[in-house]
Amino acid sequence: MQVLSLSTDAEILRPNSPVAVRMAAYAAHVDALHIVVYTKIQEAGPASLQLAPKLFVYPTRTPARSAFFRVAYDRAVAIVDAAPTATWVLTTQDPFETGLVGAWIHRKYKMPWQVQVHTDFLNPAFKTSWMQRLRAWIGMMIVRRADTIRVVSHRIKDSIVAAIPLLADRITVLPIFVDTAAIAKASAGVDVHAQYPGRTPIILMASRLTTEKQIPLAIDAVKQFAVTHPKAVLLVLGDGSQKAALESYAKRINAPVVFVPWVDAVFAQYKSADIFLNTSAFEGYGRTLVEAHAAGLPIVSTDVGIAREVIATPGDGVVASPTVASLVAALTEVTKRIAAGIRPEPYTEHQSFAGYLQAFVDAWEQTRARANR
Repeated sequence: MQVLSLSTDAEILRPNSPVAVRMAAYAAHVDALHIVVYTKIQEAGPASLQLAPKLFVYPTRTPARSAFFRVAYDRAVAIVDAAPTATWVLTTQDPFETGLVGAWIHRKYKMPWQVQVHTDFLNPAFKTSWMQRLRAWIGMMIVRRADTIRVVSHRIKDSIVAAIPLLADRITVLPIFVDTAAIAKASAGVDVHAQYPGRTPIILMASRLTTEKQIPLAIDAVKQFAVTHPKAVLLVLGDGSQKAALESYAKRINAPVVFVPWVDAVFAQYKSADIFLNTSAFEGYGRTLVEAHAAGLPIVSTDVGIAREVIATPGDGVVASPTVASLVAALTEVTKRIAAGIRPEPYTEHQSFAGYLQAFVDAWEQTRARANR
């Protein structure tokens, strides 16, 4: 079985990145894995790369995101036509841009097709603009046409099944892999209390600085929380399109906020902070919640992704409403619990990568089997 994958994750092109390592592991379990990945035109490099014995990557290097469709389709057709006798399975990273290209390929070759869904696109909070509403509409069309659907959380499955009950038996819940055992065992690589002496509690966010993460809500909540906890500080770890505006806003309202550049080993920061804060409007999964919990960090989060699964005991934290008052109350409650010695239980539900890898490949086999019924 050869697998054709359409992706927008350019991290695949970094040979030693976590995603590239995972892709190489998947490729080792099939005849070949071919990934067409969206990249911008200014990103130089060859038209194709072999990153492992069975892993081949094809950057699109397109001048605009809209050009991805034609270029990705042409690359995919060339890949499939070069191996006409192979048994193929198609997987698309999302039901939006890559899903549309996938639909064209599926129609041309009648290829077994798995759509992956990483975000809760049917959540009303997702549909904040005409573009997001269009993407949600496209997503509904795409998931109807796929042979199988891989979602990363039960929340996403439930929302799809509520809208289209007949899709229930096509959906597999397979979360994003997080090496929780490594996080739990790792020593703190950074002492944030040494970096910010006298500040407590130190509240940490690790997030892309984009609209759906609702960082202004976090800034407002921590500013209000600091009225009763004047030594509190919020560390915002991440980068994104809103960074300059957010820095300006925090400075203008005199909120105790520090913006910290993103680092790959983000869980090293978790080990010495006091509270992890997540204020997202929606999440498909919530990888940082799993990482924070595995690091033993109490969490305050809006009710998104797998928040309720991660925050299962009082020591784990509090699920809050997306309002300043609710977040301040949650931060206050978690601070009291920390003072009383109530902390998260040791994380024991470690996911085996070998088991995860087998489940991932099995999902491709299930796609082929369903298409051939």
